[in-house]
Amino acid sequence: MASADLNIAVLKGRLRERRETMLATIRARLHQSDDPALLSLENHIAEEDDRLIADILNESDIVLLNGELEELGEIDAALSRVSAGTFGQCTVCGIDIPAQRLVVLPTASRCVVCEARVEHEQARRHSTYSF
Repeated sequence: MASADLNIAVLKGRLRERRETMLATIRARLHQSDDPALLSLENHIAEEDDRLIADILNESDIVLLNGELEELGEIDAALSRVSAGTFGQCTVCGIDIPAQRLVVLPTASRCVVCEARVEHEQARRHSTYSF
């Protein structure tokens, strides 16, 4: 049991370090958006091609920020599971998540079988949409 506690402690440390890195990245990205030079560039773009490029850059920043916020949420959820004593248990079926999976992906909340089911369902829903 001591080795399991040690592994959880190590993973908890990795999660906390990653959380701090993500917070710094998000803060930097948000700070950049307040940059007067970038704001004035957006306000003074005259040509349509330049506006399109600026829109694409803004959209990619939003996509990146959303991904970073999602990862931060996954880290916080994993840290909550550590505190609750449920870290390493599948949130769907309750079985233990293999240690190898947690070492590779400390934010994993589902076992491989449940994760595959969720991904399959998401892919099925996505493929039913026609554009």
